[in-house]
Amino acid sequence: MLDRTCVGLEVPANFGSRRARGFTLIELLVVIAIIAVLVSILVPALGAARRQARATASYVNVRNLMLGLIGYSSDFKEQYMNPFQVRRPLPPNVFQYTQFTIPRTVAQLPFNFNDGGFQTEMFAAHWASVAMSWMDEKSNLQSPVQFSPGDDVVRARFDRYRGVGNLETFIWDGSYFYSPTCWFKAERYGGTGNALPPPVDPLANAGSPNTLRYNRTSDVLNPTLKAILWERFDFKRNHRQAPNVRARLAPQWNNPDAEPGVGFADGSVREVRIRDLDAARLDPNPEMAQSITPVGLWAPPASVLARYDMHRDNLENGTNNTGVWPAYFWATRNGIRGRDVIR
Repeated sequence: MLDRTCVGLEVPANFGSRRARGFTLIELLVVIAIIAVLVSILVPALGAARRQARATASYVNVRNLMLGLIGYSSDFKEQYMNPFQVRRPLPPNVFQYTQFTIPRTVAQLPFNFNDGGFQTEMFAAHWASVAMSWMDEKSNLQSPVQFSPGDDVVRARFDRYRGVGNLETFIWDGSYFYSPTCWFKAERYGGTGNALPPPVDPLANAGSPNTLRYNRTSDVLNPTLKAILWERFDFKRNHRQAPNVRARLAPQWNNPDAEPGVGFADGSVREVRIRDLDAARLDPNPEMAQSITPVGLWAPPASVLARYDMHRDNLENGTNNTGVWPAYFWATRNGIRGRDVIR
């Protein structure tokens, strides 16, 4: 047996024993900082991935709705969906949709779009609820194709309708707008002016060129360039340009930051960069610039939106520090005969 001092080395008395050791405060803070950095990296990425997945589902909805509209036109002598008929003795500026194109109970009831300066135009937001009775009878009018997965506000409103009565007696707005140019005469959107004339009461102005019309697919001169329906918001994004600030909200379809999914008259669906349209309006060729410039801005008064319970949807109509943007797709120059994009 060797003595501990025989080789000139001193072995500690506690050699071979274990002693528990915890994290120091600095080490703990470093770990917390690393976790915080990882969370700050991953959470936005997960949020972006979630928005992209919802946007993909919404894009599919646009495609399915376009297929539905094409099928509808095929069944109704190539006409675009237009449920409006003026019938005497309705009061001035009141339009009533009838059972002409709507095979369900609500078709027998009058629903009046009587908004000063707009009249039937707000049907652009409500059309899908009417079309569901033809497009998807098995869904009992509740098909999710009407709603973008990211459009929580409009879905919550629909759930309220569903909870208070028979859907057969309601119409409701969805996540996809349908161009009013599909049911107005093209002459309403003609000329070189930038102010969109209000719809004219056909009863009081017989023969006026600004009245309703059953437009047909054959009236479209540029099927690959004429927008028929689109997403009301670009839910891929959670920031948008506003007059004085970048708001943390999805940009409306015609906001310069938006790239909405758009369905065209030829049945194609693609994203449209609104900034490209804004640039096209400055084309040095005045004929080209004029053709792509819609007639007027999209700025329905808050009172009109409130009538349809849409005034809290964060729509951009110039109120509450929101922008007022050109009425792309909604008020196409030359109407159904015009074009909304360059290519």
